[in-house]
Amino acid sequence: MPAKGTGDVDNWTRLINYVRTNPDSSLFPECLNYRCGVFYPATYPPGHFLIVYVLGRIAPVNINPHLLFKITVFSFYLLGLAVLLIFHPGLITAVVYLGLPSLIINSQGLGYTDVFFLPQLIGSLFLLSRNKHFPAGLLFGLACFFKWQPVILLPLILVYLFFSQKGKNGLFKPGIFLVGMIVPQFILIWFKADPVTTLKLFLSGALNDPILSAALNLPWLVTQYLISSGRALPNQAGVYFLEISKNNPFYSLMFSGRLIFLLVYTGILIQFTRKLKNRSGFNFFLLSGQLVFFSYFMISPAVHENHFYIPVILSLMLFLRNPNLHTIILLLMSELINFTNLSFFYGLTGIPLINVSKNPLISIILTLIFALVYFRQIRSYWRSEKIVIQPED
Repeated sequence: MPAKGTGDVDNWTRLINYVRTNPDSSLFPECLNYRCGVFYPATYPPGHFLIVYVLGRIAPVNINPHLLFKITVFSFYLLGLAVLLIFHPGLITAVVYLGLPSLIINSQGLGYTDVFFLPQLIGSLFLLSRNKHFPAGLLFGLACFFKWQPVILLPLILVYLFFSQKGKNGLFKPGIFLVGMIVPQFILIWFKADPVTTLKLFLSGALNDPILSAALNLPWLVTQYLISSGRALPNQAGVYFLEISKNNPFYSLMFSGRLIFLLVYTGILIQFTRKLKNRSGFNFFLLSGQLVFFSYFMISPAVHENHFYIPVILSLMLFLRNPNLHTIILLLMSELINFTNLSFFYGLTGIPLINVSKNPLISIILTLIFALVYFRQIRSYWRSEKIVIQPED
């Protein structure tokens, strides 16, 4: 808990102090509309502010904001385990979950807030597997209320619900799920916030992040090439990434990267619908979801080092439902990629283990290894190899 973490931790602790020193009338709806008087990242949905607001208002003022924030992150980490245990009770669930170093580093070492959507996402997916479509949508909407990344799974979820529908009305299940997903957004209306502003910035966070790459992926190789060849320079001295705005001559890289990811995603959806009837439905959904996020991580621009969080969770859920050698390998591979990305850029506590800017060769080698793993998994998915999915009960 004493770990400094990334710069995001400083942002949240400053916001906690701001809440403590300002009356309610100056916070609602201004902060939810991103006019807070203190930095609140426009790439984050407003759920973060509501958590920080509760912390600043309820917690005793003598508790250090940094410690308070870390305790909260740890609490969500444990809450994620609690939800897993509800659906998969047993010692093995706790041992595997608590034994994944990257989840600990993500939350406690670096202070990332991915855990804020973790319990809702796990609960949503497990409810989905039990055909509880409205509450599944409700929890999924809550997950998206804290970060936009879970929404990447939405097309796959809707396709899964449509094609797993037994009966004539194939739109009923996806429709019920979407209704549930919309309900949590009424929280904004209750706080007199502007849902249009929230949606606009939600989409901006997903589509307008100017960083070409801050992770060990294919756009990272492009970044290193542009920097080493002198064709582009970082916007700030000492940083290791490139910011490419719309007037930048290399802006087409941002568009083309997203387009390629969408094409790959479409291909996965087509393959998913073709093989869903011949596979164990929800387990195959988890496998496909992991590959969708792996594709996003490796191909899309504006990916950050902590964005492999969800593939680890999906691999963990698949292993718990279907433990065999292949799902163990998938989980260990996901864990290794997540751990390597986090530790390479920020170490274990927010202090990089190496100078990223001065050691590009190491990052290039690691990226090429991960790319080979990714292409191997894509090939296996298309050829129905390796991952053995046992029938569901």
